[in-house]
Amino acid sequence: MIAVTKWTAACGLLFCLSAGGCKVTSQAEASAPPPAISLSPSAAGAKCGGKGQPDCPLQSWMKSTLQTYQREKNYERLEASLTKLASHAPDGYASWKELSEAGALAAKNGDETAVSKSCKACHNEHRARYREERREKHLF
Repeated sequence: MIAVTKWTAACGLLFCLSAGGCKVTSQAEASAPPPAISLSPSAAGAKCGGKGQPDCPLQSWMKSTLQTYQREKNYERLEASLTKLASHAPDGYASWKELSEAGALAAKNGDETAVSKSCKACHNEHRARYREERREKHLF
């Protein structure tokens, strides 16, 4: 089996060299760690939301209202807050309003599971883009 492996490697190297598509690297290059991922300018320069930084405006609002009201099972205030969130959907965030309204309706009905599902769907769809584009801006 060792002979077959060496022969296969030799044939592969010969093919690679003859095709002109091989890059021969030194041992140091082959074992070097991959380059660090560079963050976008807005993510790298963020002044909020990261470890050791204050919460960003929407993050702070969500923690102090939505999370608090949901934890307290204060569905009346949760409904009002999700309705407010729906009415301030940023331009270009297609389902933001609909997902927030669905959460508000679920809160009105006292359906904790449906509220959580709505929040999770909105976060899955919009969180990364929002952080990239609007992280430090106030929504309302």
